[in-house]
Amino acid sequence: MISKVYVRVPGAIGNAGSGFDSAGISIQLYNEFLFERTGCEKKPAGRNRNSAFCETNLAFRVFSETLQNLTAAVPDVRLSISGNVPEGKGLGSSGTAVIAGLVAAYCFSGKPVKPEEILIRGKAYEGHLDDIAASFFGGFVMVAENGGHVFWATAKVPPYLRAVFFISESPFPTKKARRIIPPKIPLQDAVYNLQRYSFLAAAFLNKKRLSEFLPLGTQDRIHQPYRSQLYPHFSPLCESAIAHGAIGCCISGAGPSIVAFSIDRPEKIAAAWRKLVEKKHLRGEVKILALGGKTTWKVSR
Repeated sequence: MISKVYVRVPGAIGNAGSGFDSAGISIQLYNEFLFERTGCEKKPAGRNRNSAFCETNLAFRVFSETLQNLTAAVPDVRLSISGNVPEGKGLGSSGTAVIAGLVAAYCFSGKPVKPEEILIRGKAYEGHLDDIAASFFGGFVMVAENGGHVFWATAKVPPYLRAVFFISESPFPTKKARRIIPPKIPLQDAVYNLQRYSFLAAAFLNKKRLSEFLPLGTQDRIHQPYRSQLYPHFSPLCESAIAHGAIGCCISGAGPSIVAFSIDRPEKIAAAWRKLVEKKHLRGEVKILALGGKTTWKVSR
């Protein structure tokens, strides 16, 4: 019998550059989840009122609902969370909770953790695939749906590519950030993004030309022009990053955080951003983070 499941999930940059809802990059900032069996089992209709975290907790809710769907018995568990990924700031925190709940449910059910099932079920909670695919597989991930199936392609992020983040002090709801995007976009904007998405993929698949292709690949006309109206810090931060050697800059996820990519000048970009943050009285912190990292788990019996 399984006594506990430990799941470690990295955050992610969703909507990476021109990859709106279709590409993400994992970051080496992790949330850790421990699901421990406490004794009795409950039928699906029964609710675990004595858990350390109530069912409004996303990871617990995903775990409980998925397990009810997979098996007839739901174990009474205590959930402990060690969180390093900030919530509601565009770094994939909710996605980490969804993945952890799903992986733990599959482990407790005794069923194998199948990536496509994790993504399909995960989208039902998260609403999109880009961030959960990146957090699950790690590295740079492209993802798409076709005929009821999910397809993905991955590429390792070179260790010399670093990310400089401006992590906004105040969270911003993803649903609200999505509502500002129009349901239809001009044809020329769609073509613009198609062209640049090709180079986003090429940047990670042909790393020798990363510094040449990533500046193109991080440009976008589907969501960033609209979301930048919500985040007035976006344009000045990106202009500053490019001026100080960044090879790309974009909104992280749905925002409000901003990320710049650098090969050899992350400290220079970070220093310039800290001055700009102070000058413009922006509320948030600047961090340099490594990219990559994937979901791992350990089952104890």
